[in-house]
Amino acid sequence: MSSTFSLALRRSLARWLAPMHNSGNNNNNQPPDLDELWRDFNQKLGQLFGGKSGQKPPERPPENGNQGNGQTPQIIVIPVLPIVLGAALFIWLASGTFMVQEGQQAVVSRLGKLHHTIGPGVGWRYPRPVERAEIVDVTQLRSIEIGSSATVGNTGLLDSSMLTRDENIVDVRLTVQYNLKNAASFLFNNVNAEAAVAKAAESAVREVVGRVEMDTVLNKDREAIQRDVMRSTQAQLDRYQAGVLIRNVNIQNVQPPTAVQAAFDDALKAGQDRDRLKNQGQAYANRLIAQAKGQAARMGEEAEGYKARVLGQAKGDAQRFEQIVTQYQKA
Repeated sequence: MSSTFSLALRRSLARWLAPMHNSGNNNNNQPPDLDELWRDFNQKLGQLFGGKSGQKPPERPPENGNQGNGQTPQIIVIPVLPIVLGAALFIWLASGTFMVQEGQQAVVSRLGKLHHTIGPGVGWRYPRPVERAEIVDVTQLRSIEIGSSATVGNTGLLDSSMLTRDENIVDVRLTVQYNLKNAASFLFNNVNAEAAVAKAAESAVREVVGRVEMDTVLNKDREAIQRDVMRSTQAQLDRYQAGVLIRNVNIQNVQPPTAVQAAFDDALKAGQDRDRLKNQGQAYANRLIAQAKGQAARMGEEAEGYKARVLGQAKGDAQRFEQIVTQYQKA
């Protein structure tokens, strides 16, 4: 097979070099000699790869048309290897061009080490294996759920169960939404970015729930708890330079453990009844106070009227007595 390939290669070179060989030959009708062309080609390759420049191939005796004229065939050899290497180098360098879309960043690493970051547009890097570019979408809103229905050991408690300040157990499940603020930190400072966000959020919600009572978690101020969890999660991720920006925290479900759900429902109902009765008593008290104030105002007005009437009558009697005294003195 190798001899067949060699013969085919020699014939192809003969057809390619025949015009150049015939240009230096006076006899245009003389066909090219394959052995001579092959020897000339091997000599040129040897010179390209460090062969001796002065070494010449063995000369053959002139044939029919060239005998006695003193001329040797002139062969022009085109340097094929530099052209092939140049084309390969151009293709290799061109393979380093890439496109970064809007809202994305390309993180370029050189030999596995962070080198630089490229924004939207056309970018270029040294092709592999020298440099590598990883394109990351920094504006994409990612979501992760915290808390599951898996049971922890033999305790019968769920993975989402946590302790409140008043030593009650409550199951809290929430959703954390985030995107990236630094693509390089996101790729090089995290082994598993999603797991890092989940661990930070779980730690934050346990810390926040442990500072409040159960009634606050179940009924009162969930928005404050969400804000505190978001702030604590972001602080932990910034401490580890995770390159993550927390956008929102939503509490999806809050409930007591299943084993004591009925007791908590009764306690919740009793609390609602207490609040209802308290509101009714307060309304009754407000109504009585309003009536008492109305009666007091009416009695005050009646007293003021009686006072004015008595004073008026007394003044009238005094004036009449003074007139009688005056008439008595004249008489």
